[in-house]
Amino acid sequence: MRYILEIILPCKTAAFGMQNNRFCNTLVMRWLHNSIVCEKYLQLCSLVFSHTIRIEGEVTQGAICIK
Repeated sequence: MRYILEIILPCKTAAFGMQNNRFCNTLVMRWLHNSIVCEKYLQLCSLVFSHTIRIEGEVTQGAICIK
């Protein structure tokens, strides 16, 4: 009986290891996708807010001033 378990267990471990590897890869891909979306959003915001804005003769760099 013990000999049979020694033969079967590595196969089961390999199968579970592969599933865990796929799960980990899925989590990494999701994290990378979310970080790319966040980076694109931040790039867009930096383009919008980095322009020099003139309000009533006052020059403001990098932000919108509301008076």
